Amino acid sequence: MDVFDQIIAGQLPAEVIWRTERLIAFLDARPLFAGHTLVCPVAHYETLYELPEDYYTEILAAARTIALAQTAALGAQG
Repeated sequence: MDVFDQIIAGQLPAEVIWRTERLIAFLDARPLFAGHTLVCPVAHYETLYELPEDYYTEILAAARTIALAQTAALGAQG
């Protein structure tokens, strides 16, 4: 079980800012920039190549929504 799996299972603490049945987004524990967020599938996939194509649009849409909120809240540049 890797770090992401442990966060998803609630075994490691994380600031979860988005969660659906298929996706989770949480703040980086040691960010270079305020608000740096990781968006990943809840199901484990070893590599990006294994990720089913129907996830791509969903992940990008979640990342865009989060980024727009961060731009407003934190003055993020992108």
